[in-house]
Amino acid sequence: MSTVDDDQIEQLRRLWDRYGRLLAVVAVLLLGGVLGWQAYDGHRQRQAAAAAALYAAYLQPPAGHSA
Repeated sequence: MSTVDDDQIEQLRRLWDRYGRLLAVVAVLLLGGVLGWQAYDGHRQRQAAAAAALYAAYLQPPAGHSA
């Protein structure tokens, strides 16, 4: 390998040593945030569907009654 390649590899190694842990923490937090938001949104959609079903059942006339 040439000196330029070695210098670039060494520079990348220093950057990784300096910022690697921070980058990993940010990536984990970002992934956790995205997964948490998806879980929350799914929960919210299930709650809305359940509420809509309850409301639709409430609007139905009781059995045996005619309008």
